[in-house]
Amino acid sequence: MEGFWVNDIQESEGKEIFPDGSSYRGHFFNGTRNGKGKYFSSDCSIYDGEWKDGKIEGWGMYIFSNGNKYIGEFENNMMNGKGIFYWEDGKEYNGNYLKNQRQGYGILKTENGEIFKGNWVKGSLNSKCYIVDNNLKEI
Repeated sequence: MEGFWVNDIQESEGKEIFPDGSSYRGHFFNGTRNGKGKYFSSDCSIYDGEWKDGKIEGWGMYIFSNGNKYIGEFENNMMNGKGIFYWEDGKEYNGNYLKNQRQGYGILKTENGEIFKGNWVKGSLNSKCYIVDNNLKEI
């Protein structure tokens, strides 16, 4: 671990490298990740954003090793709150999340241009939705 230490506790800016090769560079408070920081996972995923008490918490961006990307709110290391998820194949979901699943109102744009708007429950569309191409249709 690199950085500024007070009474053997890491404080302020610093860097931590883990045994699996992953690393964190950012703010520490009372020896844990707090504030802004960037985490590089051993599987090549990257998180850049806010931390609280050593957990991903607040606003940030997570780039998955497969190229998918989430930008939005996190709580307790999970997508939670408002956010946008981009798939590598061109799909995009803009809406609410709860514990890593689409939950509440959201809009899904598919790779072929269809748009689904509606209420999501545990990751699935669970209400009347609208499919939009050149015409608005209720299903």
